[in-house]
Amino acid sequence: FTLLPDPAHASHTVTAAWVPDELDWKVFNGEAKRRGLVLAGGQGKLKGRIFRVGHLGSVEIEQILGAMAVLEEASLFVGRDVVPGAAVAAAQRAALAVLAVTSRDAAVTAGAPA
Repeated sequence: FTLLPDPAHASHTVTAAWVPDELDWKVFNGEAKRRGLVLAGGQGKLKGRIFRVGHLGSVEIEQILGAMAVLEEASLFVGRDVVPGAAVAAAQRAALAVLAVTSRDAAVTAGAPA
């Protein structure tokens, strides 16, 4: 999936992605919902062209990784050519990188050596 908008304008509360032309949004969304992930479709001229995932409030890394796993599983179910675990692994690497920076910054702020 291709994310939108440009990361410089990304929201802190919702992430949107383009629905590929060959993907049947209704089938994909139904499969994601069956697996416990609620996605919001596009509205107006973007109906059927994008989907949105909310992440407002306290969202744990494990919840994000679970959502990524469901997106992969639903993609496989509808016949998309994805590598199982690839998106989950990429999300986990990104999260760990952020946590490492956050932990280092907290230690420096507390007076510990960097």
